[in-house]
Amino acid sequence: MKNFTSTLSRLMTSLFLATTFTIAAQNHSSIKANLSTQIKQSKQIVEGRVISQTSFWDNAHQNIFTKQVIEVNKVFKGDRVETVELITKGGVVDLDAITVSHSLQLKNGDIGVFVLDEITDGNLKAKSVNKLYQSNSGLQGFYKYDIKRNLVGNGFSLYEGISNNFYNALIKQTQKSPEIIKSNGLEMNGTLPNLTQQSDLVSSSTATMSSFNGISFSAGTKSVLTINGSGFGETKGSVSFSDADLGGYFYTETLGSQVLSWTDTKIEVEIPDHAGTGYVKVNTIDNGTITSADKLIIDYAELNLDYNGSSYQTQHVDNNGKGGYTWQMNEEFFNSDANEAFTRALNTWKCETGMNWEVSSDLTSVTQYNSYDNINTITFSDNLGGATLGQCYSRYAGCAESGQIKWYVVEMDIVFNRSINWNYSSDAPTSSQVDFESVTVHELGHGRQLGHVVNTDVIMHYSLGSGESLRALSSKDLEGGQDVQSRSASEDICGELSMVSASCSLLGDDHFEVTAQFSVYPNPVKNTLYIKNEQYQQIKDIAIYNIQGGEVFRSFENDIIAQKEITVTHLTSGVYILSISSGTGVFRKKLIIN
Repeated sequence: MKNFTSTLSRLMTSLFLATTFTIAAQNHSSIKANLSTQIKQSKQIVEGRVISQTSFWDNAHQNIFTKQVIEVNKVFKGDRVETVELITKGGVVDLDAITVSHSLQLKNGDIGVFVLDEITDGNLKAKSVNKLYQSNSGLQGFYKYDIKRNLVGNGFSLYEGISNNFYNALIKQTQKSPEIIKSNGLEMNGTLPNLTQQSDLVSSSTATMSSFNGISFSAGTKSVLTINGSGFGETKGSVSFSDADLGGYFYTETLGSQVLSWTDTKIEVEIPDHAGTGYVKVNTIDNGTITSADKLIIDYAELNLDYNGSSYQTQHVDNNGKGGYTWQMNEEFFNSDANEAFTRALNTWKCETGMNWEVSSDLTSVTQYNSYDNINTITFSDNLGGATLGQCYSRYAGCAESGQIKWYVVEMDIVFNRSINWNYSSDAPTSSQVDFESVTVHELGHGRQLGHVVNTDVIMHYSLGSGESLRALSSKDLEGGQDVQSRSASEDICGELSMVSASCSLLGDDHFEVTAQFSVYPNPVKNTLYIKNEQYQQIKDIAIYNIQGGEVFRSFENDIIAQKEITVTHLTSGVYILSISSGTGVFRKKLIIN
């Protein structure tokens, strides 16, 4: 997957050879869902358009969901319906909000095919007299249309030809033609809508885009792109950016408030948080659509919250009274091999971006990751389905302060799929394994308030294949994390104290120790490190990691030894983490090598 990203022109060339192909076999936290399996599992499959969205609390007031009303054009499977109500995770209600990574996120006007399961959760069913549905396979249950380019995709699979290819794939599995509910111009004979009747779908021959005010930018940071050209018209239209969540192959439109100025020759627009490296479209009122000749480069993206028609940045605060946030592992998670891999990933963000978070030595019996309980839970689950590897929940509170709306993180939860063939070690994964540390670094990046990018060398790249590992932060990941940290540590917000920036010097013994049964000396060390087994515990193995989480030393013991000597002269000066696995737990200590 490292050489996956290509320009759209190369993509379209390949489509002449194959009308259906895989964009990504796996992204950082999802595995490709098979269309035939989705169709067999689903209760309802419809083609339609999102016509309204409403966010709400569930009955238990634990989670926020968003209800989308879908106006139905065709029914490929299930009941004959004119509308369906689709529930997705996350949303904003008053000054409370929740985001869930790697979950389906829709916008009004989105059109495509929805592969749906009926919801049986009583907390949600009580919210409507109608049947409620959720997407099968998470974000992969929506096959988005780009009518102008005659493409269909969901971030993993891409089809050239809506009615003359994708329809056939559906009909082959359902064994019947769809029931027409309301015509949208997409006919079974391959006919597309009359594009001349839709100015937003017409390529312009009179308007031109000549230049940008730069080549590379960041998304969701209030960065302003200036688009120079002619024929934009005097009436404000809209601007669309390549969508990083879909690999840059589809577009995401800005909010109206993000278009700051519009003249016939110049547009100024804030780059939205979902924008990724790719082409930019200007959608004019009178002269159709113009697509840029060159790609815009997005180095990193920060998560935003949309509230009352505007987009807002988020930040961290002093949540635990110690300057940051405290994670708690579920007992099952702590006693698994995932423990060390998670800690390595957490250290990577903490040491390199100043993120002040720790893992408590107190364990929690809580397995309910999707509840508002003031516990930043780390756990496994069987309820993510077969396609989702992991998700990060970020919960927010907002306030009106100094005439502005401000948002901060009040709780985070991370959940991993128990059924995945994980590689927990610091060794490279096999071709059939998913690298747990790589997925964890990525999900913690979402907790760090970073969004997806389209760059295979970056942790926050939307895609990572089986058998691959990507654990070290790139310079772009660092820029994004440090920018969020600068904002979080600069001022108090909504009555909450600002975050205190952490450094590796704060990774003290009480932070890492689960059992303090070993003496380690000298520290700092230059030549030989001594480990004294105070209580004669059986030692399984001893490892040393650099601050990027890379393993630089490991010794397998599986014995009771009174003292261990380790030569460290081959290691460069710096900060490391010593990890000792014993029969009663894991001992971790910051180690300084001179």
